[in-house]
Amino acid sequence: MSPLQMNNVFHYPTTSDSRSPCPALNTLANHGYIRRSGTQITLFVLTRTLVHVYNVSFLLAFILAFTGFITCGTFRFEVDQMNDYLGSSTRRKSLSVFPRLLSCVPRLRWTLDLADLSKRGPLCIAHNGSLVHPDSVSSSAPDPTLVKELLHYANLTSACENAPIPGLSLVNLARFHSQRVASSETPLNKLHKHISRSESALLWALMHDRAEEDEKLRDEDSEVPVIPLSRLEQWLGQERLPDGWWDEGGVRPVKTVGLRDARRQSNVIQALIDGHF
Repeated sequence: MSPLQMNNVFHYPTTSDSRSPCPALNTLANHGYIRRSGTQITLFVLTRTLVHVYNVSFLLAFILAFTGFITCGTFRFEVDQMNDYLGSSTRRKSLSVFPRLLSCVPRLRWTLDLADLSKRGPLCIAHNGSLVHPDSVSSSAPDPTLVKELLHYANLTSACENAPIPGLSLVNLARFHSQRVASSETPLNKLHKHISRSESALLWALMHDRAEEDEKLRDEDSEVPVIPLSRLEQWLGQERLPDGWWDEGGVRPVKTVGLRDARRQSNVIQALIDGHF
């Protein structure tokens, strides 16, 4: 294993680490693609990392990251890191007076702690009806009971379909999503309905099995694409990248997932819900 790969080995978070209700972001921290502490993450770093790890377009990554920052980000004043560089007297003498003075001026930084995304409110991201997070409380880790319910549901429903392996089909993802939203004691507002549906859409876009994706036509006996149980458990339950993520032709999307792709998938899920299955 290369040193670069060693830097991104999965580790479970410690009790002092900051985590969010979002498995995609927690996974990035658990693998060290962003700070493992989950704190003081910048907008640029988060956007760039979403593009690199999940192969989403820059525009989609920026919108996802910016939404979190605009609702839960924090402005901080920090002294420039040049002060660390100036630890040597030789280095101090090598710089002119102006850069040295400039390095002492605090800079305004816009950062995000993952735990802040757990804040509740009508204009916040956290919402009821999440697939694996509890309702009405701040949550920074998946609920084991909800994870088991999802895996059991996926295994049970795939047995009734012509699925190649046990997993969650798009239709049943829409159905489970609808059931979770309907089970909320407090109805979701329009914003939270959109966020919840978009999360399910991205789950499908990033994690479904693409073995038959290139087939243009399918007959009635063709297999139903699914998100395999192992990927559901690893990404939603353990908040880690599924096995084989970086392999050639592996789990990671080969084609970049853009804003139009995510929006189209969200519309498909809504259409399935409106059709009452």
